[in-house]
Amino acid sequence: ASQAEMEAASSNTVAATPGRTQNHPGVAKVWCQVTQNGSLASPDYGVASITDTATGNRTIVFTTDFSSIVYSAQGIVCGLSTASHGVEYPAAAGFAVGSIQFDVINHETDALVDEVSCNAVFGDQ
Repeated sequence: ASQAEMEAASSNTVAATPGRTQNHPGVAKVWCQVTQNGSLASPDYGVASITDTATGNRTIVFTTDFSSIVYSAQGIVCGLSTASHGVEYPAAAGFAVGSIQFDVINHETDALVDEVSCNAVFGDQ
């Protein structure tokens, strides 16, 4: 399948090669796990670097920029070191074509916390 065919995601007659799979809209372009201390856990995909900006605040820098800031970013707290429940959200002004900023929040206290997080980003690059 060509890049255009993968992006259209409508053909049932062409084969997708490994080199073109990332062009399908339903495939994560970036995914990673960030450790409690804000560093990148291996393996990852599409991540150039992680910046631990402050307590509970991390910026994921992409290896390939997105075509615009219209993309979907998800994050979850996937390992809690405390008994509290955590949530993770893209920061309000954190969307850029080359990076995304996430806030990791203790759901019970609404405080930013350093916890293990898992992230995925979908969109057009």
